[in-house]
Amino acid sequence: MSQDNVPELSMDTLLLRIDNIVCATDYLRQAIYELKNIRGFREDVAIKKANAITEVVKTREETNQKLIELYGRMYEDLHSKG
Repeated sequence: MSQDNVPELSMDTLLLRIDNIVCATDYLRQAIYELKNIRGFREDVAIKKANAITEVVKTREETNQKLIELYGRMYEDLHSKG
């Protein structure tokens, strides 16, 4: 760690962060559970709920993609210095 308590940036750290993104799938399991249990709602409500769940997952995946791209660029910067 540096003096200001920020972890040193290393290739191992970046790879660990990417791995954490890949392994963090609880939100997907929850979304699938919610979609499976959407029965019992009026059709218009069920459609709105399904669309909202879909949008949350889509947005989360887009965020993950952007983070992985950022970590990839950071990895390239570190690799070119080494």
